[in-house]
Amino acid sequence: NRIAYLDKAFHLLFGIIVAWFFIPYLPKQLAQTSHFKQLLLLVGLVSLVSVGWEFAEYLAHIYGPVYSPWLMHYFDIGDLKDTLSDLVFDLFGGLIFFAISKRTGRCHS
Repeated sequence: NRIAYLDKAFHLLFGIIVAWFFIPYLPKQLAQTSHFKQLLLLVGLVSLVSVGWEFAEYLAHIYGPVYSPWLMHYFDIGDLKDTLSDLVFDLFGGLIFFAISKRTGRCHS
């Protein structure tokens, strides 16, 4: 079966990558807003992409065996506990990236 800690590490990395992707697209005017509002926007974007991924896993579980059996190797749908922990690790990855980017000055200050 799958390795649970590896799944969580991938979701943590996924959150970091999604946040890293969106940072350059945030408007420069965001620099005048509080760090909290910047964080909320980034967490919202990471959440949106993460929920989209979880829907893709769900749809692959339903339609994958019929239309794309080879795809089932890449998607593993768990129970509600697994889905929620995946989302938490995605968000935690986004938070880690936000904190690092603020410390290093790579995000709008």
